Amino acid sequence: MKKSEIVAATSEKTGETQRTVRTVMDAATDIMMDTLVKDGAVFLHGLGKLTVKKRARRQARNMVTGEKVIVPAHKTVTYRPSAMVTERVNKRR
Repeated sequence: MKKSEIVAATSEKTGETQRTVRTVMDAATDIMMDTLVKDGAVFLHGLGKLTVKKRARRQARNMVTGEKVIVPAHKTVTYRPSAMVTERVNKRR
């Protein structure tokens, strides 16, 4: 689902204009990104948890040439779904 589709569906469900929904969604996205940069974790009740995980420097192999390459240390964002999401996706409810 694309952002525009989420905005349209939310607008229809709430009765708010698409412009208002888009503004709120953009603000929420900015806040979550800023929080990930500062604190490293965002908890969305009923949806899951976004966290920043540090990855160590490691050696890897280029699959095409077979050449060894060094992947530098970096941070990545991980997502862990809530139990509610897992249950709905697996249709246990």
